Amino acid sequence: MLSEHLEALLGMPIPAPAGSCAHGSGEAQARDFAFLMSGESGPPGAEAFQRSARAAGLTAAGFFPLATLTELLTPAGEQELWWDLYCGAMLGGHRPSTRALDVFSFGAGARMAAQLAHLVIKGNKRWTTGFIAAMERQGAPIPHVGLQSIVTDGFGIPLCLIQTAEVRRVHFGDVRHDVAAGEGEGDLSFEDWHEGHVHYFSREARELGLEFTDDSLVFNERFEVLKVFAR
Repeated sequence: MLSEHLEALLGMPIPAPAGSCAHGSGEAQARDFAFLMSGESGPPGAEAFQRSARAAGLTAAGFFPLATLTELLTPAGEQELWWDLYCGAMLGGHRPSTRALDVFSFGAGARMAAQLAHLVIKGNKRWTTGFIAAMERQGAPIPHVGLQSIVTDGFGIPLCLIQTAEVRRVHFGDVRHDVAAGEGEGDLSFEDWHEGHVHYFSREARELGLEFTDDSLVFNERFEVLKVFAR
């Protein structure tokens, strides 16, 4: 649906499927709602499109975020088209109450992202924890009460919409036991949660040139599920 609309709008075939995408490598990934992939083998008109994109400041190698395409391709007054496309093609017709959405996947890698999203959809997981220094280093948003987020699998496919209900900023050594059970992972004990998160955050810290200890600041986020798109 998205590809057909874009082809009609641009007057040229799309060189690759359009959809949700996580690009970059390792932990430092950026996520886009939708993208066009360009290349040397693109269709007629692709080079002119790329030149226009560069002139508009779209310099990412081959990826054009939906938010920036609106200014480049959509006449004034037709911005709603893009939102309608995203809601129809990616969210099964559901329209979130805000467009200020965060889009992310839990954990690191496709396997962990799928496993943790599955726990959210089943109802087992209603808490998550993040290493604040790592989030800031990567330019990722720190959750705040009321934030709505699209949770994707490891391939960028939207699975559910969540909303932040509570955020605690604490030293890692001061995380409360209710968070461990609420994260829904492992055997639900605090000891298992602590061991797993020390391993995860220590590896993340090494990759980003940081240090992780019990004194490191983390956030504990409690969230509610507003809509499930896939099970």
